[in-house]
Amino acid sequence: MATAFAHIRRAVHKDHDAVVSLLDQLAADEHLRDPGHFRDRTYGVTAAVFATLTENQKELHLVAEVENEVAGYARALPSRQAGADGEISLAWSRLGVHLQLIVVAPKHRLRGVGRALFATVEAWAAERNAEYIGLNVSAHNVDAKLFYAAQGYAATSEYLTKTIRPIRRVASRGDRA
Repeated sequence: MATAFAHIRRAVHKDHDAVVSLLDQLAADEHLRDPGHFRDRTYGVTAAVFATLTENQKELHLVAEVENEVAGYARALPSRQAGADGEISLAWSRLGVHLQLIVVAPKHRLRGVGRALFATVEAWAAERNAEYIGLNVSAHNVDAKLFYAAQGYAATSEYLTKTIRPIRRVASRGDRA
């Protein structure tokens, strides 16, 4: 597949619908792989919530545009460790950034969009004197693990979960089933 030219910029409120569409696709993909752990779509990311998130200057919200279409989204924030917002963790004493989310539309994958988002997040982290960037990845998401490894990321720990109650299914946005 040909490399796409991705224009990376900060996300703004008008990107809400396109970003939620990407998040819904990611949720559907994760739900197919692990329905007991993931919902089948995104809930609660209203236009107002998204606007509030993107206006937070301590966080980085990016969109990647290809031919004037939102092709990807990333959200990064300072890690809650020593120096970040004055919080100190006894387990860590490093300044870092957590890449909370990165998603690329299926039709734009393998075209450089994810790499462009990563490069922008890494530059933002460097501007903040971060010593590392961390992220979580689902154990079953082999494609993402391979992509992250190609970007220079390596596993340093495992994040374990235990389901204590089943996911509540929602009939439609906002209405409990």
